[in-house]
Amino acid sequence: MEKMVGQRKEKVVILGGGIAGIAASYYLKEQGIKSVILERSNCDGGLCGSFEIDGFWFDYGGHASFTKDEEVRHILEKDVNIQKGISSAINYDKGRWIKHPVQNNLAALPTSEKIRIISDMVNRNDNGVYRNYKEWLVSKYGRYFAENFPCKYTRKYWTTDAENLETKWIGPRMYTPTLEEVLYGAFETDTTPVHYSGELRYPIKGGFKRFLDKFSSDYNMEFNQEITQINAGEKYVETNGIEKIYYDYLISTLPLDKTGQLFIGAPNKVIEACENLKHTSLVLVSLGIKGEIEIPDAFYVYDEDIIVSRGYSTSKFGRENAPEGNSTLQLEVYFSPFKPLTESIEEIKRKVIEQCMEMKVIKKEDILVSDVRLIEYANVIFTQGIYDNREVVHAYLNNSNVYYAGRFADWDYLWVDQTILSAKKVVNNLVARINLDKK
Repeated sequence: MEKMVGQRKEKVVILGGGIAGIAASYYLKEQGIKSVILERSNCDGGLCGSFEIDGFWFDYGGHASFTKDEEVRHILEKDVNIQKGISSAINYDKGRWIKHPVQNNLAALPTSEKIRIISDMVNRNDNGVYRNYKEWLVSKYGRYFAENFPCKYTRKYWTTDAENLETKWIGPRMYTPTLEEVLYGAFETDTTPVHYSGELRYPIKGGFKRFLDKFSSDYNMEFNQEITQINAGEKYVETNGIEKIYYDYLISTLPLDKTGQLFIGAPNKVIEACENLKHTSLVLVSLGIKGEIEIPDAFYVYDEDIIVSRGYSTSKFGRENAPEGNSTLQLEVYFSPFKPLTESIEEIKRKVIEQCMEMKVIKKEDILVSDVRLIEYANVIFTQGIYDNREVVHAYLNNSNVYYAGRFADWDYLWVDQTILSAKKVVNNLVARINLDKK
């Protein structure tokens, strides 16, 4: 067993160098407060990071800026060369391509299927009471559409049945059309875009991480710092099992479900609550393609025998994210304790490529670059009981004087701008505490 080789003291320690940790450091610096970020990997950005292979830029998950918050937009987009556009996503189902979202764009379906969908939508009973996501879907879209489209996609993206999910996370993510919109889209293809994101903005070159430049300028980040233990009573974190870093104040952006195993003396009820918090993981396949791919900027796959859930192209979002005349394509495969990973990621990459060829998205001879990576934390799964369990762990952190921010520390479905604002709120609370402690 390795011995402790050193210890030191820092005023503010931030755990995690993703967008939440970087934003927290940025807002602290604006207040004249120094901090150090401890990051497990050898690069910053987390899910908002990007990587480059032979001139092809890829992201760690699909991102674009569509924030309407002026402050966040200014920080992200100022001095960045941006490409703007409206989402042009499409859907793949049973060998056919359907404009997104499907519920507004039934024109590609056979008449018999249109009749079943529209008949169900007209006769649905929406009383505003939903015990789970499946009931929400049936109430909004009718049973046939719900079971043959979003319920199938739920099993792929969320890795569990819609009956097992609650509904507070939905917000604007699932569009509910009027009957007139459904009827129009059943006959016409020139439907109005209704994607919740509205205008998409993306760096012309450098991947999504180019947006983080202002946040990450002049931060104090230490890489390859695995947090192995946290002692909230004595106010120190242990890194790599060999160093103690004492702190005056601690901000954690680490996944909430790790609290029970990292914090010394965490009560059994906290450990149990952590075990009940579930998340998806991601196998991300990234391809550099010769020539221009035919698909729009993103697509979703409903067929459950195709392992890809969705695909997107950073070179469609920003034209210089691939060498001139070429394209990028990234493809996502999700798994979790509900749907375990049973194959190597290299085998998954092989299947993904084969299935994309069968879908006629790519040709094998056009693949110039291929890469596959496993991302441990992709999305929070909104299982029944999530909020009670989350509250137990948050209460423990609050009582331990630990501040927390970000998608996985908040344990919520936060977009990038919401994550940044989460960090800002925490910093404001921390600064107020620091000022109070000075008195």
